[in-house]
Formats: sequence, C-alpha cells, structure tokens
Amino acid sequence: MDHGNSAVKAVLGEYGVALVEKIPSEDALLRVRSLDEVQTLIEQEVMFLGRKFKIKKPSVFLDKFYLDVSGVDTTEEANELFLALYTLGAHQCFLTPRDVNLEAQVVTPTWCFYFGCDVAPPCLQVHGFVTNQLAFGS
Repeated sequence: MDHGNSAVKAVLGEYGVALVEKIPSEDALLRVRSLDEVQTLIEQEVMFLGRKFKIKKPSVFLDKFYLDVSGVDTTEEANELFLALYTLGAHQCFLTPRDVNLEAQVVTPTWCFYFGCDVAPPCLQVHGFVTNQLAFGS
C-alpha cells in the first residue's frame, strides 16, 4: 500500500497490521496495536482511501475503561442511562454518541460512556467477567 509516509511505513513494516476504517464524519480511523505506535504516528500526514489525513493526538480516554451501549435513540435515554449507571456505582465522567456526522446531522444509536478508571467498575464485572458492550431497549 502506497500511503506516502515513512513513519507509517515503519509501523506497518514492523507490525504488519493496521486497520483503516471510514467513519461517518468522513474521516478515517487508523487502528494500531500499541500506544508506542500511536506516539510514533501523531501529527503524521498519510494517504488513505484516496485522501490525505493528518493523524491526530488520541483522546485522554484512550486507555480508560469505556462502555458502548447500543439502541440508545435519544439524548434523554442516554442521560437516564448515565444516572442509572451512577446509581449502581459506575461513575462515568463523560458520554458521547459513538459516531456523529454533523453535515448529514446523523448520530448513531450507540453511545459511549467513559470512566476515569483503567478497569471496569465492580458493578460491571459479573462472575469475574467484564462487559464493555450493552444492548438497550429491545
């Protein structure tokens, strides 16, 4: 793949695997396997999917626990879930729709609840297993 960037070439050459995904905001999501790779790629420009992209600094929540909840159709439902999770002891610090396309005014029905901790809160651990995805509604 000719992407026009030696830093990206080095990461792909060493690890051989990356995932490029087109997201609703018309940007691209580049997934790599380690935080070291992320640090190497920040601010690099690269050609993918026929366009030039600048690799942005990752979110401060990158290594924090999060919970994806699908089937959340309104902001009111998201707020109710936020309060319900808080009542159960899962103290989130931030929630957002998973993908937003401002131009088309489209929000996916999956919301991401971010926590300020590295591991799941005890109320989201069942018999030693952690969940980071829930289906709401149906």
